[in-house]
Amino acid sequence: MSAGIPSLPSLPTVVTVCWFRNPLSPVSLRRISQATVLGNDAEACLETLETGALYGPASECLLANGFQLVTLLDFGIYGFSVFTSTPEE
Repeated sequence: MSAGIPSLPSLPTVVTVCWFRNPLSPVSLRRISQATVLGNDAEACLETLETGALYGPASECLLANGFQLVTLLDFGIYGFSVFTSTPEE
């Protein structure tokens, strides 16, 4: 009976990252204040997405593992980024 039911397509993985800079030094490196992963394709980067970790290595890891940066909002001392991956068939 299940042979006639089409399978659902895989959904993309979405990663949101909230980051901040030291307000006393606006040129300081960005650090992650919170990251959320919706999906299963970000396992390779989970250690880099921890609170307090540097944003740069986390972003580089996601991009190197097939994610695309779809949104980047930079408000100076804080900001938000959204990455997505295309699911493998």
